[in-house]
Amino acid sequence: MTIAIIGPEKFAFQDLVCVDLALTALADGPVALVPEQAGHEDATLSWPTEEGVPTATLEVQIKGAAGTFDVAMLAEHLLHYPERAGKGSLLERLMDGKGRAVLFVISARCADMLTPLLLDRAPRALVEGRAVNTELAEALRTAVTAVGQKSLSKKQSKLKEARRLDAQALAARPFDDYARALRHLAVMERQT
Repeated sequence: MTIAIIGPEKFAFQDLVCVDLALTALADGPVALVPEQAGHEDATLSWPTEEGVPTATLEVQIKGAAGTFDVAMLAEHLLHYPERAGKGSLLERLMDGKGRAVLFVISARCADMLTPLLLDRAPRALVEGRAVNTELAEALRTAVTAVGQKSLSKKQSKLKEARRLDAQALAARPFDDYARALRHLAVMERQT
């Protein structure tokens, strides 16, 4: 297959997933769906506002890859940055944001270690969080550390270097920040 076939199919899949999530989220009342919002992920679901601030925001990232989704892949996806930015990764927004959650919709199967992250509640409820085991939080921190330690070729852009340095800074953050991020993260696996 060529990119001329694969690209449009993946965008169509992404669109269908977004519509399905929005329709499912309507069970919790009015919701706004913004696809490809600048500085965010593939889609953003927001629930009604109080004094102009959304009471809950769910960022959705859709990944159509085969194989097994493991902690290393999770770290790579969480270190997704807004366009042309070396800070403000999805992980950082999840660690620092109140009323924010993240949902990964993947075609692959989750590695056994990530099964505690499988979506087991309505998407809106992710904002309230859930228990996460310390082993998983430590594994994510180790994977983020590995990303920050990757050597870049001498011809890498300033942006890639800034992102690598930011990953190093995130790796140094307290363990509790990782646990807080994982409490508000879920995965929907084997979506095709």
